[in-house]
Amino acid sequence: MAIVLVLFILVMTSSQAVQLSKQRRWEMYLSAIKDKSTAPFYVLIKVKNLNTGVVKDLCTESPFLSGAIFRETKCNVFKADTIAMENKEMYFEFSSDSALWNIGFDNYTIEDLNAFKYRTNFDSITNEIKSGRMTDKGFLENESFKRNTINQLMYVHILLEKGIMVRRGCDTGNWIFFE
Repeated sequence: MAIVLVLFILVMTSSQAVQLSKQRRWEMYLSAIKDKSTAPFYVLIKVKNLNTGVVKDLCTESPFLSGAIFRETKCNVFKADTIAMENKEMYFEFSSDSALWNIGFDNYTIEDLNAFKYRTNFDSITNEIKSGRMTDKGFLENESFKRNTINQLMYVHILLEKGIMVRRGCDTGNWIFFE
């Protein structure tokens, strides 16, 4: 009987943690969409490319998502923001090449992301951020600008998965700040 009770508590606790995680992810997403700063927040969304059927999670700047909705639906920018804010699943389907390009659908694959996770200790980085010892990060390595941009997106993607809100620097796109 005690084993059954322990298993029940573990199942309930883990399902509540998942629910809280979904709630936190929604709160972060909504906050990012509503923010109209020139230093925009990033969002983590699930997107389906209707041309190929490929579905994946990806990280993009919040105004880029609104731009993709605008490009896909031809609605006005305010309507695009409303569509984004009302999408509680954070799931979008696009067929327009310009919409897919706007959110960077092809910037990185899940394999790229997993390899990047393997090379970097994100548990340590998350602890540094949460303790306040790390407030920002630059991507100015001696790599090509495109490689730095992709590394930055994957870095932010992983931090968003861990519940860390990230915003792009206003003057320098290759610098990010944690909140």
